[in-house]
Amino acid sequence: MGQAVGIPNTADFGDLDALQPGHIYDICIQRHHADRAGEHLDFRVGNEDIGLLSWALPKAELPEPNKKVLAVL
Repeated sequence: MGQAVGIPNTADFGDLDALQPGHIYDICIQRHHADRAGEHLDFRVGNEDIGLLSWALPKAELPEPNKKVLAVL
């Protein structure tokens, strides 16, 4: 069965090796209200060269400074 036009391939997370130290990237945190996943935050990082990589932060709140958080591709 083929992929529908306009629907992203969820198995393609992007090239995480493209994130290199010393480069400048755009960072965005978006509050997302999804039917299946519920309310959560999307953490996005990238630039025009590598595109935009995205992780879902299951809890819909920003973590405390210096606290580890689960991020799901």
